[in-house]
Amino acid sequence: GRMGQRTTLNGEELRARDCGELSEAYMYATTPHMFEGWTAPAFDALRQQVRVPLYGCDCYAYGLLAAGHCDLVVEATMMPYDYCALVPVIEGAGGVITDWQGGPLTWHGPQEAGSEGTQGRRQPQEVLAAGGSQVHAACLETLRRYADAELGTED
Repeated sequence: GRMGQRTTLNGEELRARDCGELSEAYMYATTPHMFEGWTAPAFDALRQQVRVPLYGCDCYAYGLLAAGHCDLVVEATMMPYDYCALVPVIEGAGGVITDWQGGPLTWHGPQEAGSEGTQGRRQPQEVLAAGGSQVHAACLETLRRYADAELGTED
């Protein structure tokens, strides 16, 4: 994939599918053991809402999403080298890929505070990829409840 261009496979354009409803989604994660702290109950809540939770595949799951063979990829403890190359693939197929707050995925990601003005080390990031914006928004709604509780920003 290239930013701003359609994703292709063997010259054919790929199209992510939009299942519309979270309850109809086939969701991949590399392993349920990648979720720690507040991300573990957040993922569990999401897992209980989808039609079929699936595990394994690593980055291959993102290719399945871009080709319309699954609806969601939800992961945590990801580093920039894990997700940066996937952004144009997913977006070029009409999908959506963000962090768990709906923000863009960048090389810099969240960083630990550095000392004396130095930049801190990169921190793992959560990734949410969806075939359609409606199911992406439904996921964010669930995930934000747990993020807000963790950060103390609940209403």
